[in-house]
Amino acid sequence: MKSIQVFDPALCCSTGVCGVDVDQTLVRFAADVEWAKKCGAKIERFNLAQQPLAFAGNATVKAFLERSGPEGLPLVLVDGEVALAGRYP
Repeated sequence: MKSIQVFDPALCCSTGVCGVDVDQTLVRFAADVEWAKKCGAKIERFNLAQQPLAFAGNATVKAFLERSGPEGLPLVLVDGEVALAGRYP
């Protein structure tokens, strides 16, 4: 099975769906991730505000941030390769 890693921009919490002005895209994506995990998908999410070492410790993500900055997030890797950047699937 493929491994999916999602590198989120700095969010207020692990899901990014808290606060007064909730982004509906994040609500749908968080629900989709939970559904996929229940079906056996291997998905990890990393929040720039809470897990900066995960960003710094991954050469692909670090190079992406050097080129695009945090404004280019989210970044989705599939088996370590960039699959999508700048938006959620």
